[in-house]
Amino acid sequence: MAEQEEIAAVPAAVYRPASIREAWELKRKFNENAAMIAGGTLLQMKREQGIAFPPCLISLENIQALQAMEFIEDGAAAYLKIGACVRLSALRKSLFVKKDWRILQEAVKQVAAPAVRNRATIGGNICYMSGDTIPALLALGAKVAWFSERGLKMDTLEVFLQQARLHSNTILASIYLPKQPPENWISFYQKVGRRAAFTPSLVVVSVCAKVSNENHISRIRIAAGGGAGQPKRLTASEALLEGAVLSEEILAGVYEKIMEEYDPLPGNFASAAYLKTAAANLIVSRFARFLDREDEADE
Repeated sequence: MAEQEEIAAVPAAVYRPASIREAWELKRKFNENAAMIAGGTLLQMKREQGIAFPPCLISLENIQALQAMEFIEDGAAAYLKIGACVRLSALRKSLFVKKDWRILQEAVKQVAAPAVRNRATIGGNICYMSGDTIPALLALGAKVAWFSERGLKMDTLEVFLQQARLHSNTILASIYLPKQPPENWISFYQKVGRRAAFTPSLVVVSVCAKVSNENHISRIRIAAGGGAGQPKRLTASEALLEGAVLSEEILAGVYEKIMEEYDPLPGNFASAAYLKTAAANLIVSRFARFLDREDEADE
């Protein structure tokens, strides 16, 4: 009975700051006794797993700077700026995302059910540290801005994920996606779960690259994740493909490198060996389609 009462307990206080700095000051003040909340889906999931709410919640929903999504052209650079509190459902419907960052839209479509996406935010999915949108964002070369004791800082998503694990008071502010050149640019995202829909991921892979008509690879980014593990760039595998011309020999080497480099956490339903093999098969088979295209052209 005592355990049930603890799980059912509600926070003693909910704070609604109007700025990122105010939210950060509150988090620093209450430290582990407070959690930040936007859509609330992550905290609800934890509650259903038996983890009680903290005494205080800091709602980010009144911070206007975290709600906006806009396309920005700055000289030769163009990018999409997404506030951390933008709903996943808004990203799915965005014409900007659909046109130039389609794999993010595909990733969002495969997160939970529509009712969850209507509440969940892109920032929450990232700060979950194993969210299914992260591989797509890594492949797209996302940068992020976050607030910490040193003020607002911008760097790659990879750096943020490292920092956020070390500093619990960090607040994600926005995500920046560079616009990709349309010529010969390919990207894909694929999630494998135990069922066809509304299922936790076992393996998620995402790739962006420039592939010439002669199958020359450049500007490649490969990311993999899934389960409880933190998604990561497969930089050694990228290095094998960067500047190479696709061939069966190259892809065989990439397969072995992925098996060596990718280090997923085993789960209740799949071993680490299975997850490695699945990720390698998904990535290599997609590139093998370009070789199949050449074979068809020669016939």
